[in-house]
Amino acid sequence: MPNAPRTPMHTVRVANDRWDSFGHNVEKQGTDRSAAINAFIAWYNREPNSKLPKRPDTSDGTQSV
Repeated sequence: MPNAPRTPMHTVRVANDRWDSFGHNVEKQGTDRSAAINAFIAWYNREPNSKLPKRPDTSDGTQSV
């Protein structure tokens, strides 16, 4: 199956404004929500060679919601 996911989907509850802001910020960094969430979870679980995902730059005067 060509587009079959390699990992199962999990559901979390996140406020719409937070989810939208997160999507905008990860897109600016050239990644996506899934990659950022997985990187955070790996770091949080202290998995070998994991790193905390980089937070978006706010030097342009904008602020995340």
